[in-house]
Amino acid sequence: MPDVYAVPPIRNAGDTGHILDHQQIRADLNLLQSNSYAYGPTGDTTGATDTTGIQNILGSSNPVVQLGVGTYYYKGTLTVPANGRLLGCGWGATVLKAVTTGFTFDASGAMINVTGAHAEIGGFQYANIHDLGIYYQNGWEIEYVGGAGATNIIGTMIRTLQRFQNKQGFHFKGSSASSWNGQVQITDVQAGQISGDSLFVEDIQDVSVKGYNDSVVGASGGSALHVKGNCSAVMIANLDLGQFPNTGANLPTAPTVLVEDSVNGSPDGVLLNGGIVQRGIAGIRITGAATRFMAHALRVIQNQQHGLDMQGTGYGNRITDCFFSGNGQAAGTFYEVSWSGTSTGSVRRCDFRTAQGAAGGGQVTAVGDFSGAGSSVEFDDNEIAGSGFTVSNTFSANTPKFARRNKGYNPTGTVAFTVPASGTAAAARSFDMMFVVAASAAAGCALIGAGSPTRSFTAGTTNTSTNVTDAANSFVTDDIGKYISGTGIPADALITAVAAGGGSATISIAATATGTPTVTVAGHGVPAGTKLTVYVPAGQTLTPRYTTAPSWHVAGL
Repeated sequence: MPDVYAVPPIRNAGDTGHILDHQQIRADLNLLQSNSYAYGPTGDTTGATDTTGIQNILGSSNPVVQLGVGTYYYKGTLTVPANGRLLGCGWGATVLKAVTTGFTFDASGAMINVTGAHAEIGGFQYANIHDLGIYYQNGWEIEYVGGAGATNIIGTMIRTLQRFQNKQGFHFKGSSASSWNGQVQITDVQAGQISGDSLFVEDIQDVSVKGYNDSVVGASGGSALHVKGNCSAVMIANLDLGQFPNTGANLPTAPTVLVEDSVNGSPDGVLLNGGIVQRGIAGIRITGAATRFMAHALRVIQNQQHGLDMQGTGYGNRITDCFFSGNGQAAGTFYEVSWSGTSTGSVRRCDFRTAQGAAGGGQVTAVGDFSGAGSSVEFDDNEIAGSGFTVSNTFSANTPKFARRNKGYNPTGTVAFTVPASGTAAAARSFDMMFVVAASAAAGCALIGAGSPTRSFTAGTTNTSTNVTDAANSFVTDDIGKYISGTGIPADALITAVAAGGGSATISIAATATGTPTVTVAGHGVPAGTKLTVYVPAGQTLTPRYTTAPSWHVAGL
């Protein structure tokens, strides 16, 4: 039995006498002293002796085994019950080595089947877990679940862990009693071939992770990162998340990163900063009402379907400075960015290099599909570099609200635009446009919208007269060609002349009533036989007013 046994402290702020600390230490020492069996190395490299000896103790009424310094060989599943412990003397001092030839698994399929979590922490504070190797566990490696107290599950620090082929990874779950507080820090974790969720953050806030290299088995249904429920300030940096093995019977069935709601709320402020997300059924999938999610400086690559699968309904979700390639490994209609939810947000300064197509093997039908929130997503300053992409197939029929300054897409070139009926807005586009409008020789036109000026004032009209007066001399020469509206002024009437001094104006269609209505003068005027160039920002419309239709040419920017 070792001379020193470390117990994570239970530092309760109200426990000034450290009664809880003393009780926990005494309980653990009593367990080791009364219930543990010392077991030393036998030297039997076949594994038969140690397998039987260790399992006999673990299966007894006092299932605590203290292994001394040395190497132990086993050739069958070792089952550690929920109340049992399998202890060594430290990293490198005690080695438990499987004899792989003729190894006999039980129904769990694990080499060491821990029926409870490897480290199960319930309601404790300020736990410090570090420098561990956790292999072949048939349960959670570390599960940290908040208790009923108002000051629990805070201050945990986990660093320098190696993990391999365990059933499930880390699970951190908060408690409403402590307002979901967590304050968990995780650094320098290496994991491989986890069969379920590797890092599961559920209803807990303030979780910081740095240096997390991990893979989950593709067909397991688990995600390398799973954020669920009332989580905020979950920040993960320097990450390498993927699924392996991921071919044949192990094709992925879950996204590599999954962000979703729980009955306790929605994630808010999840940040993935720097790294790789790869080889899932989708790279990143967001559902529910998650808000202010940000993925920054990631490589999102070689996923079976979409790179980003945004199904959410939240707001302020942003993808910035990311690199997408090799997505659409499966055949079908997939996208680098599938935004089918109504979430608002933006995609900026990203590089898209997956080829165009639907045959699989790294092809996507379009760079983006914004069927759920096309009117609410900004797609700016990106580069479209995948082979086979043109302006016409960069997006599906569902475009984002804005698509500006994207290399390989903007400028979009000539836009086929029929002049609509007078008073009808020309359809908005996701990109900026330049309209060159030519009024007919017979009559001018006015163009309303796209930041055109509008002002209102009181004027005088006379039935059947084309003369409109204003005692305040509000008319100016620049009003010629503009649209004028008000009671008694017919639709599509334009100002054709302005008297010196601004006291009256001539309109193109005679008034239908006598009175002093409030009139509105609006738009850019294009007098008969002249041309005007108008810039229309993305998402905005241009409405012509005329009696004789103008012609125009439109260029997408």
